[in-house]
Amino acid sequence: MSVENRNSGEDMTVQNGRWHFWVDRGGTFTDIVARAPDGKIVTDKLLSENPERYADAAILWGARHAEGLHGHKVLELVTVQTFSTKDTDFTTQATALLNAQPDLVIVSGLASDGGNLVKQLRELGYKGLIIGGNGFNTSQIYSVCKAQCDGILIAQAYSPTADIPVNKDFRDAYKAQKQSEPPQLTAQMFACVQLFVDALSAMDKSSPIAGMDLGALRDALNVALQAR
Repeated sequence: MSVENRNSGEDMTVQNGRWHFWVDRGGTFTDIVARAPDGKIVTDKLLSENPERYADAAILWGARHAEGLHGHKVLELVTVQTFSTKDTDFTTQATALLNAQPDLVIVSGLASDGGNLVKQLRELGYKGLIIGGNGFNTSQIYSVCKAQCDGILIAQAYSPTADIPVNKDFRDAYKAQKQSEPPQLTAQMFACVQLFVDALSAMDKSSPIAGMDLGALRDALNVALQAR
């Protein structure tokens, strides 16, 4: 199973044996789209904020549905601990995590709060794998968890070093104009445009789109995007 954010320029075709997930986290709802290796689309919608039931909608959905998606248990959710960005003492959460004996801890937080949680987890003896979200994708985290940061895996939505031809072209064009590496949001917008361009190109090959009514084109494009 592959849980991923779309890297700019990545091939959009279904890769055999892999699930792909896209998460749109809005102010009210989090929309989740999953595509199976056979192309089947699974969708869901959860409240983005529901602290009494879960800390992170996307992580909860993945954990609960992993067994049904794959036909066998892949990930068992043993505990969910909540915290605030203003918290500095994570003894309660860390103790609960250690008591649950997880093989993997996923932290959805920023460098300050998430970094302190990692630091205290390690100090209390947790030796398993830790994955941080995009909030960990900053050098500022090193000043928080210091040596205890070692070994953290960080999920990021974009890497300028992705060795993909179209990403190289995108990166070179951006650097030529801005004299800096493309940031994450710019790369994600490029990936969105790429999805539209790829879908429109595929549609045009099967039936020319130049003369299509705008409304019909929009409806056909929506179908094409969902099928990719």
